[in-house]
Amino acid sequence: MAQRYTAIRGLQIKDATITPEKIKASNSPADGLVLGYESGEFKWIDVDVEAVMESDVICNEVPSGDVDGTNTAFTLANTPATGTVEVYLNGLLQAPGTGKDYTISGNTITFTEAPEPGDIILVSYIRTP
Repeated sequence: MAQRYTAIRGLQIKDATITPEKIKASNSPADGLVLGYESGEFKWIDVDVEAVMESDVICNEVPSGDVDGTNTAFTLANTPATGTVEVYLNGLLQAPGTGKDYTISGNTITFTEAPEPGDIILVSYIRTP
């Protein structure tokens, strides 16, 4: 049984009376702190204010633009944060970059080859604040 706990060897809980009541959300400070383990003890830790909000995560957006076999440029409703874009064409993840499936500049996606009528474009990303 000792091997089961080798990953937490040396861990010490200084307050052996930690109860569910002590860690209830209703007991947390109202200043953005969260309960964490730091420097060998449980304490209230400041949260990164730049954390991604759920409302900034955009899933399966259909960008604007004609899917007509000739148009290659499509516009997103928001500007995505760099490195967060996933473009799907008919359910297949597309490769970003020059010479690949598409490029992106600001909120404009430009496909290398125009999607055909009936093709489905879906884009997921984290929008910039």
